Amino acid sequence: MTGVQLGGIDPSILRELSGVYKPFVKALKELVSNAFDADADHVHITIADDFASITVTDDGEGMTPFEFRNDFTRIGGGSRRWLGERTYKGRLRIGSKGIGFLALARYCSCLEVESTGTRMFHRVLEIPETPATVELDEIFGFAIPELLLARRLRCKASQVSGRIGELVPGKHFKIDTAKRQLRLGRRVGAVSLQLSCDCRNLAFRATLDFERLLELADKADLDKLAAFASIDVWQSRPSESFQGTRITAHNLKHFVRRELRTERR
Repeated sequence: MTGVQLGGIDPSILRELSGVYKPFVKALKELVSNAFDADADHVHITIADDFASITVTDDGEGMTPFEFRNDFTRIGGGSRRWLGERTYKGRLRIGSKGIGFLALARYCSCLEVESTGTRMFHRVLEIPETPATVELDEIFGFAIPELLLARRLRCKASQVSGRIGELVPGKHFKIDTAKRQLRLGRRVGAVSLQLSCDCRNLAFRATLDFERLLELADKADLDKLAAFASIDVWQSRPSESFQGTRITAHNLKHFVRRELRTERR
């Protein structure tokens, strides 16, 4: 697994936001609300026999690894991801805070997220000067395996002002999938890049280490915030295709386990 560069996180407010959902059942409800907003028809909640973990699985629209990085783990990201008051199926959205990934931060040591989405990833950026080298890992926020990058990444490059217009792959620019770089080798002035990645059957599993995150928040260590998250990306096979999202809270705190063991009437 590789590290994930996460943005939009201010260490000074992490601990405060992680305490928004009290008690534990409200934090769990946030995951179910996310599934509803993702147009899930079924949600399954599984509790381990020893109450050490709890898993919420839905059959909703799922996430691409890019949406996980740019929306799910970004403060306020949920509200930016799902634009409009209604879902694709016409449901009134019930999620609003956009801090879903922090909902369980106080209740478990780490969160594991598995999902598969079908939406394309698009990114437009301008390179002010050429020649230039673009680090794709910095654009994506994580490292995509070389083979997947070669099969799924597409790029269009155009001269911002000049007679050349659209640049020619192999002549004006080249994508080095081994080093995950896009190289603009000629001096053609400012360049506009349009990157797209096909996310169909692109699965991922990510781990958020909350103990590490809150430790970094206490130290206000901005430079190391990416150290608390890791992600593994692969092309799913038809036999293992999973549409939706599975979120598991591991190593639940002892007071949560006591609460889950309590018999309700």
